[in-house]
Amino acid sequence: VAFRKLDDRFSFKKYSLGPTSHGRTIWTVKWLNENHFITGCESGVIQLHRHSKTRRQTTLYPTTDIETLLSLHGHANAVRTLWCEKIKPGQFLICAGGGMQILQCWLLELPNDVNISPSATLLCEHAPESAKNDHTQRILAVSAALCSPTSVESEPFFSLVFSGDSNGNLSMFKLSGKKFPGLPRETCENPRIETEEEDLSKLSKKARKKRKRQLLYKNNSPSKYTHKGRHSCTLTANAELTLRGYLKEGPAKPILSLGGIHGKDCLVCCGSTDGKISAWKIGAEDNSVLLPPTRLVQELKVHLMGVNTLSVSREQDNVLIASGGDDQAIGLVTLDSTYKLLSHRLFPQSCASSIRGVWVGNGIVYSAGINQRLRVWDMKGQSPSLKNDSLVDCADVNSIDVKNGKTLVVGAGLCLFESL
Repeated sequence: VAFRKLDDRFSFKKYSLGPTSHGRTIWTVKWLNENHFITGCESGVIQLHRHSKTRRQTTLYPTTDIETLLSLHGHANAVRTLWCEKIKPGQFLICAGGGMQILQCWLLELPNDVNISPSATLLCEHAPESAKNDHTQRILAVSAALCSPTSVESEPFFSLVFSGDSNGNLSMFKLSGKKFPGLPRETCENPRIETEEEDLSKLSKKARKKRKRQLLYKNNSPSKYTHKGRHSCTLTANAELTLRGYLKEGPAKPILSLGGIHGKDCLVCCGSTDGKISAWKIGAEDNSVLLPPTRLVQELKVHLMGVNTLSVSREQDNVLIASGGDDQAIGLVTLDSTYKLLSHRLFPQSCASSIRGVWVGNGIVYSAGINQRLRVWDMKGQSPSLKNDSLVDCADVNSIDVKNGKTLVVGAGLCLFESL
């Protein structure tokens, strides 16, 4: 037996929330800023959480370092993937994908004042008729590119949204609309649909739930829906999500993961069940209805099995693509500034089980697998160097995200690691 001394610089303090934080399995997690993050779970709920170093004293329930601020009940079934982009301080664009190929875009307002509750607006939704009531068709990965952040204050606003589904389609959407409206701040004691046209009290519980959803997404007369946690959400009619085209059109292998970087041009990378990673260069976007120029710059067979997760980072003049798969290996692809291949490495047996989450930045790779181990790797040398190996308190790990020394791991519960 060989023992390896780990690097003391990568030591963590651990916080945990059990499965009761969502009630069901958490599929995805994304950091918004240093203290706030969002999660999506099996029940179709998107939650906003805050990690607070100073615990709040209450008499109703035990204090915790992680508290839930907002719950959004837009999806009828599982939220499989999330992506967030910062529009301006205190305002975020959130894209969520799930079952029946439903893709939603939310606008989240997060005030700096802790005494003001956060609010969210459902901008638009794309739900294809071909996947209606078909739970086998899912959006498994989503990414977004905020084309021109300075245009938020002008009209119209536009952004590119990418999604990969279980049919093998890599779709590109355009989110466009007028200036984002001010967010509502009405609250009420009980969640309900407010409407003057219909009385839902006489319907059965199942029929009432179905009718509420129909009213929520009705574009002609948007209804106001008040969520649990006394936060309101409104569907706006001044934003539109339009399918622009397919970068990769099925039937093909399901797309399991998406990632990308944004700048003068956009690079979108996807991983599929056949172990391949494809990288697409998206040209400069304008406000026309035409598809922006796209080009497949790389397509590599990286893994022996499905690419469950990938992360893309710009390191000086190069681009690093880290991936994890069912073959228990970590892949690392390096591209130059023109997206030509510099190196392609695969590190087998990086985990004792399938790898479900990776993150790369500054030559450091974080990985987590179903075996409930979070590992930190230094990839700057010829061979990876293990810097930390920590036990995760949640089973069935599905995703991880890292920001400013804080690592989130989600599955049947949630676990947060903070660097000491």
